[in-house]
Amino acid sequence: LKGEKEARELVKELVRSYVVFRKLTMPVGGVKSVPGTPYFVRGFFMESENGVYEFNPPSPLIQIWTMDRTPMDPPVLLDPAPFRVTYRSAGEVMTAQELTPWGHGVVINEP
Repeated sequence: LKGEKEARELVKELVRSYVVFRKLTMPVGGVKSVPGTPYFVRGFFMESENGVYEFNPPSPLIQIWTMDRTPMDPPVLLDPAPFRVTYRSAGEVMTAQELTPWGHGVVINEP
């Protein structure tokens, strides 16, 4: 039950933040990254029906930054689909350990 309470608190904080950051370590959707190197995608977190939660990147999704924090020249248009994720419960959000209200490190699409 303690874990459920922590999961509900985390989800409440993420929903309140609305703009959140998803941590990834593998290149997906055309992102230019080094496999195994963590990076973040800025997006939106919301609760939908029946206790289901969603992370959605902005559209269009554009990679502005490289892994070493230099500007992409030119910026790269990414496929947003692989960055989207649906969580079936607050517990699933917590178990995934990939969403945070703050981007720690390289946020590839931070304006």
